[in-house]
Amino acid sequence: MRLLVAVMLVSAATAGSLKGSGTPAGPVDWSAKKHPIVGEFVPFGKAIPRTPGTTYYTATGKQECSICKTIVGNAKDAGASFYDLCGNVMPQYQKMCQAQQKTLQSCPEYINDWCYQDLGGSQKLRSPCPDHLKCHYCLGLNPLHCV
Repeated sequence: MRLLVAVMLVSAATAGSLKGSGTPAGPVDWSAKKHPIVGEFVPFGKAIPRTPGTTYYTATGKQECSICKTIVGNAKDAGASFYDLCGNVMPQYQKMCQAQQKTLQSCPEYINDWCYQDLGGSQKLRSPCPDHLKCHYCLGLNPLHCV
């Protein structure tokens, strides 16, 4: 019985190998997962209209904050009201970046570069406002993801 099981395992392993070389099949022989042609990241918990044929990925808080910091960094060079602060963002992040840019540009803490920092019972006026607090106050992102 053991001999029969051993023969079956060996024949199954060699059956899927490349070019009949006799080496066992492995992950190298498996076909790669095809990447979708169109895909985009969306923030967690956001209701967005779905487009057929588009793959949606849930962005982590760290990814959302990274996009926000990219916008804030680009604004230091081009100005807070510049029309395209998402020019150097990967295509999969473009729509999320444009939505963040629109929200940031309507936020006084971002435009005026000042904010009140919560110190646990008191507040401190900060000007210039740190980037992680702009992302927190204007977009509601967890400031711990942005530090």
